[in-house]
Amino acid sequence: MYWMKGIIVILLISFLSPNSSKVNAQCSDPYEILFIGSSYFAFNDLPILVKNFSDRFGKEIIIGRQISCGLYLEDHAKSSSTHETIKERDWDFVVIQGVGSLAAYPEIFTKNAIFPALKKLYDKIKANCETTKVIFCMPWAYEDGMTWKKGWDDEYAEMQANIYGNSIRYSEEIGYGIAPVGWAWAKVLAEKNYQLHYLHMSDWNHPNEKGSYLMACVIYASIFQESTCGNSFYSNISADEAIYFQEVASKIVLENLSLWNISPIQLGFNDGIEHMDRLKLSQNFPNPFHSYTRIEYEISEYGKVEIEVFDEGGHKVRSLLNENKRPGKYQLNLDTESLQSGMYFYQIRSGDLVQTKKMTIVR
Repeated sequence: MYWMKGIIVILLISFLSPNSSKVNAQCSDPYEILFIGSSYFAFNDLPILVKNFSDRFGKEIIIGRQISCGLYLEDHAKSSSTHETIKERDWDFVVIQGVGSLAAYPEIFTKNAIFPALKKLYDKIKANCETTKVIFCMPWAYEDGMTWKKGWDDEYAEMQANIYGNSIRYSEEIGYGIAPVGWAWAKVLAEKNYQLHYLHMSDWNHPNEKGSYLMACVIYASIFQESTCGNSFYSNISADEAIYFQEVASKIVLENLSLWNISPIQLGFNDGIEHMDRLKLSQNFPNPFHSYTRIEYEISEYGKVEIEVFDEGGHKVRSLLNENKRPGKYQLNLDTESLQSGMYFYQIRSGDLVQTKKMTIVR
C-alpha cells in the first residue's frame, strides 16, 4: 500500500502574543489545541499522548479534532468542515498533519501540493484569530526512503535531508516555526543503527508506539518550550526508552529555537517562577538603557548556563554566556554595539529551566 506513504507534517499554531493572559505560567485557563490531520494522528491517538504529557506537568489542555484518514493538507484547506472547526474557538494552537512525500519532493508531487495548502490554512487560521501563529512540524522520511518506487534511489537519509531543507524554506516564506519531529527521528534512528521498524510500523511509513511517543515529546517541547525530561508518562514503552526519547526531543527543540523559528519571547509559559530556588534571573539595570546594562542571575546547582539576547521578532542577536558555572550569584554587562533602539528579550537556560525577561534600548 505504497500509495499511503506519507509523513506527518505539523503546523503548531502557536505562540500566544506577549499580551496574552496565558503567557503567565500560573494562569489557570486551559490551553486550547486543535489537531487537524489523517491516519498519522489517528494511529496511537497522538492528541491524547500530548494531553497525557500536559496533564503530568500540570497543564490543562482542551483538545479539538479534525482527523480523517487519507486526507491531504489540500483537502483540509478546501474543506468547509475543517474551516468551521477552525472557527469554533480562538485556538491557542492548531496542529496540522499532512503527507511527507509532498514535503520532500514538491517539484515532483505537484498534485495536492503542500506549499499552497499550508499557506491557505495559515491564512484561514490567522483570519480566525490574529494571535494564533504557525509552526510547521518537520516530517520524517519513509524507512526505505523512495527506493520502493521504480527509478528512485533516494534512501532514508536523502529523503530526510530534502524534508529538512524544504521545511526551513517554507518556514521562511510563510512565517511559521518548525516542530522538528523528523530531525528527532533521524537522530534516534542513527543512534540505534537504523534498527528495522524501530520507530516505523511494518508498512515502513506510519509511526509505531515509539514513533508516536517521540512525536508527542517533540510537539510538547515545541508548544511549551519546556523540556519533557522528568515526565512520568511513559505510555506503553519501557521507562528507559521513554526517558531517552524525552532527552532527544528536548535537546533537538530547545537548543535550536532560532533555527526552528520558534520565538521564545512569545511563549513565556514557564518564566521560572516555580523554580526560583534553583534559577533566578533579575531584571537588567538600568532599563531602559542607552549604551550598556547589567544582568544578574543566580543558580543553585553546578551546570551549563546559557544567556542569549533576542530581538522583538524572536531572532537571536547576541550570545552572552555559554559555560559551566558553580552555584552562586553572578552578573555580566551587555553593551549595545550593533544593536538598534527597540525592545529585546534576554533568556537564561540552565538544564531544563528557562527564564526570559524584556529590556529596552533607547538612543
